[in-house]
Amino acid sequence: MDDNTGNTTNTATRTVYWTAGIVFVHALAFFGLLLTLVMAVPAFMAVFTDFDVELPAMTLWTISISHLVVSYWYLLACLFFSVDIGVLVGLGRMRAGRKTATIAWFVAVLIAIAFFEIFTAVSLYLPMERTIETLH
Repeated sequence: MDDNTGNTTNTATRTVYWTAGIVFVHALAFFGLLLTLVMAVPAFMAVFTDFDVELPAMTLWTISISHLVVSYWYLLACLFFSVDIGVLVGLGRMRAGRKTATIAWFVAVLIAIAFFEIFTAVSLYLPMERTIETLH
């Protein structure tokens, strides 16, 4: 094995590990969001229904998304990971700027998931605050 082949193998191995690490972190964040939408939103919805709370549009939208995720979580997971892995493989084939583009993708996905988590939390908090106020 000459040095060029060894370097190519080491680079390919590092790329695979790097990609697997990114997909793993994205998977943790994505499944956290799925758990919120599949478990927390329906629990809050039951409380809102029990207290007959008028829900803002933001909360109604979150509940609609939750129903969609509960029904089709497996399709959404397949779509998410197909796109994530596809983009990372495509970025791995780039010659120039590969590392910067990969880091940008990694951060962009995490920011998008964090945004949806925060949106979901706020949309559930607002009606819950009103519900607690009516109990006093």
